[in-house]
Amino acid sequence: MRLFILIVSLLLIATGSAFAGCDDFPASTPTSQFTVDSTNKTVVDTKTGLMWRQCLEGDPACSGSVPAYDFTGAVGRVAIANSGSFAGFSDWRLPNIKELQSIVEEQCNNPAINLTVFPGTPATAQGLTNSPGYEKWWTINFTTGSMLTALSGYVRLVRDN
Repeated sequence: MRLFILIVSLLLIATGSAFAGCDDFPASTPTSQFTVDSTNKTVVDTKTGLMWRQCLEGDPACSGSVPAYDFTGAVGRVAIANSGSFAGFSDWRLPNIKELQSIVEEQCNNPAINLTVFPGTPATAQGLTNSPGYEKWWTINFTTGSMLTALSGYVRLVRDN
């Protein structure tokens, strides 16, 4: 019996279906909720009115190869985006915890995000916010969509549209 469970587990891991994918229930962040501008790599969430950078900071091509930043590094990324007026705007910022939670795709895991709208988000992405908590910063763990605190994470910038 143990051998059978081990073989089934290995097959599921090999196909990726054990830990990644989306369930069949309705999407919490359907693609139709977003307006994607592929020219400047921005995304407008029509439900919240927020404009997001489509790619994580440090990954201009949305390839999934991104660095994690501590809070000082994240603030530095905001300054860089604003000094260059990314997509013609100079009011980019770190999202608060509720804003970042608003793009979690509840039907998916590994990552818990709409990959059509936000391509290249790693399964292990932990999004840093500007919300302090317990001597660390609140993050969204995009593996599962849950909140936790950490000293560093990936950065996805947002602005009010």
